[in-house]
Amino acid sequence: MSAQSLQLNGYFKVMALNTTSRNLSLDGTSLKAECQNEEGHWKDADLELDQLLGNLSGNFVWMGKDFGKNARDIRLEGFILHALLPTSPTTWNPTHVDLNDRICNKDGLLCYMDRLNSFYCYRGSRNRETEHSFTHFSTPIPVDDGHRRYWDAAEAYEIESKRVENEKAFRGLPSFQYPPLPSKTSIRLLKIEDSAKASDAIHCSLVVVDLEKDPHYNALSYTWGSPFTNSTPELETFYLKTTSISCQGQLLSVRQNLHDALRRLRKTPPATEKRGRYNKTPIIQAAEDGHTRLVRTLLLEGADIMAQDCFGETALHYAAEKNRLEIVKLLVHAGSSISKLDNSRRTPMSCAKQNKHNKVVEFLESMERLGDRPDSKGIFFRRTITNEEYIWIDALCVNQNDNDEKATQVAMMGRIYQSAKSVIVWLGRERQDVHDTSAEDLLMDAWKLEPAGKNGKLDESILDLLLDDPQRHLSPSAPPSLKAAATDWLQTVDEREMCRWLLSLPYLNRSWFERAWIIQELIMGRETTVVCGQFQFSWDMFLLLFCIVDGSRALMRRGNNPRGGTGVGFDTIVYRSSAMISRNIGAGTFESPVMMLQRRRRAFNRFGAIPAMSALSLSRNFNTADARDKVFSILSVCSSIKLSTESGQHIIVPNYAQTAQNLFLEVGVYLLQTYGPCILSLYKGLETSTVPALPSWIPDLTIPIYSQSLGISVSSSARRIDRIYTSTIYSAALGLKHQQPVHHTPSYSLLLEGFKWNTVEEMMVQGLSDIGSDASTLTGWINLLSKLNGTPAERTELLWRTLISDEALGTHPAQNMFNQFQGWVKFLSCIEMIGCSTLLVDEITSKRTYPQEVLYPQKSRVQILATLAQIQQDLSSLCIPLSNAESERWKTLDEFTPEKGGYADWYYGLETRARSFAEVMHQKDISRRLFRTQNGYLGTCPEQTKVGDCIFIIPETSVPYVLRPVHDGQYKLVGEAYVHGIMHGEAVRDLAIEMDRFSII
Repeated sequence: MSAQSLQLNGYFKVMALNTTSRNLSLDGTSLKAECQNEEGHWKDADLELDQLLGNLSGNFVWMGKDFGKNARDIRLEGFILHALLPTSPTTWNPTHVDLNDRICNKDGLLCYMDRLNSFYCYRGSRNRETEHSFTHFSTPIPVDDGHRRYWDAAEAYEIESKRVENEKAFRGLPSFQYPPLPSKTSIRLLKIEDSAKASDAIHCSLVVVDLEKDPHYNALSYTWGSPFTNSTPELETFYLKTTSISCQGQLLSVRQNLHDALRRLRKTPPATEKRGRYNKTPIIQAAEDGHTRLVRTLLLEGADIMAQDCFGETALHYAAEKNRLEIVKLLVHAGSSISKLDNSRRTPMSCAKQNKHNKVVEFLESMERLGDRPDSKGIFFRRTITNEEYIWIDALCVNQNDNDEKATQVAMMGRIYQSAKSVIVWLGRERQDVHDTSAEDLLMDAWKLEPAGKNGKLDESILDLLLDDPQRHLSPSAPPSLKAAATDWLQTVDEREMCRWLLSLPYLNRSWFERAWIIQELIMGRETTVVCGQFQFSWDMFLLLFCIVDGSRALMRRGNNPRGGTGVGFDTIVYRSSAMISRNIGAGTFESPVMMLQRRRRAFNRFGAIPAMSALSLSRNFNTADARDKVFSILSVCSSIKLSTESGQHIIVPNYAQTAQNLFLEVGVYLLQTYGPCILSLYKGLETSTVPALPSWIPDLTIPIYSQSLGISVSSSARRIDRIYTSTIYSAALGLKHQQPVHHTPSYSLLLEGFKWNTVEEMMVQGLSDIGSDASTLTGWINLLSKLNGTPAERTELLWRTLISDEALGTHPAQNMFNQFQGWVKFLSCIEMIGCSTLLVDEITSKRTYPQEVLYPQKSRVQILATLAQIQQDLSSLCIPLSNAESERWKTLDEFTPEKGGYADWYYGLETRARSFAEVMHQKDISRRLFRTQNGYLGTCPEQTKVGDCIFIIPETSVPYVLRPVHDGQYKLVGEAYVHGIMHGEAVRDLAIEMDRFSII
């Protein structure tokens, strides 16, 4: 975006007010300026701000009116409009607004523009007469998407225009007062009144019911703030808005995302369809013209698929007649009758036969054999989300200003969701903004998956099959209906979009997937419906969608095409490279959160309450606005958190009068009493915490742990997600027992015994998979290894085994992976040598039109050759020689272009040989650091480790720990250590070892 102009959708051109306007002045509330047009000429322009700005509670608000009616001291400073606006007859609020936010110069005229929702209007402009106050950005994009964007913008304009009007209508209402709930099992339920238009104000009412009487209602699962985690400041501001709604004649305020959900949940009549030539409705015309996306959109808008034109033909008649097979399938799935007769007594099949459209005939005949079911709409195309009259929504049904009520209701939330007839998941609008179609592109054709099940449900055996192996949907042994549906949907996905899945799927980054509360909301719900803007799915269909995505990711990583056939495109190779050298491995890298949540749901349904440690390990990787909710959010689905105190057993329950520090201390003591000192493996880093003053041995649940700990395991098995055990892979303490009980002091110092084995002498600065600019880390590895015993080959084996903690794909000790290791090192060295590693791991990779561009050399021939000389020396020291052919190729990498067949084939082979070892590395915590002990051992440790830290072996644990001396036998916990050569008791086999009594603070 240039400073002079902004090109929107490639067509509508506006110019920024502050760079193409001059001599701004105010005449009352009229803005006057000279504006430059596209030819460079200056024209006088003016805009009546009173037609665009209103006063709401003493603040400027766009799309309002008459702010100047009661304003004082209106003045302009540059492009900032200032005024004193009344909040009451006697109170004035000084406020201001930046005119650059919404006022632009369009070809020499001042106009209002909403970039977020893609519309502009000349309201308030005296220089232009127009019949329409709303104009959508005209674009040369395909008509299907153009219509969709027009409707988005038209709805947004109507809502924005009426927002201030609605707010003013509610201004005189008193704030809603929550009467106390009559019993401990009472809850409130919300009823949303129907409306004539989407832009109408929300009216609702609350009723009190008793859960003991099994009331009928649904429960909403949603995000209080923005549904998008990565968004523009403009979008963040939009979701910070609060909007007033009327509840029983009183005033309630809701955030923007909840307001969007309420509008989607309430019932509105279908829009009146304007008939065109020959009495055709929009869906009839779209079917005739072959606009598949437009037909889908119209169906989602509630179009009448049984409507007939003056010839008696429905949309299905035209689609069959014009050989629009995809539209035919779409209309039949949505419930269009295949036996409907037109004025000439023709059915849609007759139309297809008459024009010899054999594939359409074949499909319609297959549907005819199943029976003509015009009312058999799938969930995807249902206009209404639910038939239940009432819904439970925490922000409105719980008095958020009453901590006692809030604690009582939070304690009941598991039961509230379990008692609901259905849980409705609201993921937000389908578009992040009007130009972002990533979610829509993914979901638009997901109706094709519904034939895999019945009434939105998949057989339990199919769900098990998919969770155990997400790729089974494409295997020969998959149920025919499942394989057909998956294959049909995959054919609709753009191949480049599919490649991007290897890095990430923006849709799965929505805030809902990161909320800790969804664990209990999803696990406890009987039925679940997922809603994203205009789209809705049963949970089973939503799960199937992401099983296919996860399975496709796995296939593409191995070089297979999810659509069948052989090989993958070069774009896929680039995305695989990006994923392989990523420095940050977080949740969802290899499995979508949808799959992960379903595993927990299945475990709960089969095995009952999840053990507390497993639930806490899960919730710490999710977000909460209140740190205490890391614990409170999982209490309904886990075993009781009980700890022994001097006064007896204490059970943790929601209590918002309790501080987060005190709550985490109680949880830490419970874990210690239940699992022993192995809970030290739950510690993560010395990072800045939102809960200050916690002892280092108390798990800080605000700091996530995405990788598996070395010394304690929370099973991810689909059958036994409920099992927690001390790691059986390692046994560094070899059965050592504490001679005295492990306990904590009143000040929470942990008293225990341990063997101080050695200290950290030297460590690397870079992470385990970061070989550094110019491959300088290779030299660091060589320096570390040179101080250890053994031959060069033995030291190299020690290196690669240490990097992967000597475990690969469930096997320990790991099988010989030297060949895979050298392929991985060569790949990383090459990427650093040509200087493209930064581009490969940059977010922009996933947004490039031509991803292979990131592989062009970023260094000169001189730089490449200098780096190559050092790399060859280091690789030789690691017993990884470059062949003559490899050496000659590497010398010419300044000429590397992915378009050249020889280079492309070479790069494909280089990347493929690196993949096996890279996948093992990405199952580890690659933020760890390689280190050497004073007595000559190699290991990995947390990145916060410092030279001089001690390596301790502690009884009743399975791995060594890094502890930092403080003073007089006191230490701070730094984290787990892997030290090759002592992980199976080698350091403590001598019966004469002396253990120290010390404390961790």
